[in-house]
Amino acid sequence: MFWFALHAMLSALGNISKIFWPSGRPDASTVRRCELLRQEYAVSDSSLLGDRTVRNDLEHLDERIDKWWATSERHNLADRIVGPIQGSIAGLDPDDYLRWFDQTTTTVWVIGDSLDLQALVTEVEGLVGKVQEKQAARDRQRFGG
Repeated sequence: MFWFALHAMLSALGNISKIFWPSGRPDASTVRRCELLRQEYAVSDSSLLGDRTVRNDLEHLDERIDKWWATSERHNLADRIVGPIQGSIAGLDPDDYLRWFDQTTTTVWVIGDSLDLQALVTEVEGLVGKVQEKQAARDRQRFGG
């Protein structure tokens, strides 16, 4: 259940990310909208929200496993681990950890890519506050108060 929930959470955060950074081959109007929204909500180009690597790793895990199989030296794999990463398992290369969550650092690892989950959540909470403030201001302007 933990990994299902984590994957769902990262997918939802990835969808928020797509509001500010388009995916695929966006047209010029989509690119402009995203730029304006990043400016409106002061979302920096270095925002953690802009990096969907770990989310993409989970979403396309089958492709990542194919790549891992082709490049792994020993083909040993640890998967769905929750616990401190330092000193937990000896003899595995960092890329041999398929999915790992280190609750002591709030870091999610997926085949060598990592994400500080708490830092991302904190950033999104700040963004939600900005959205709520702007919506309240718009409501006051429209309806008085």
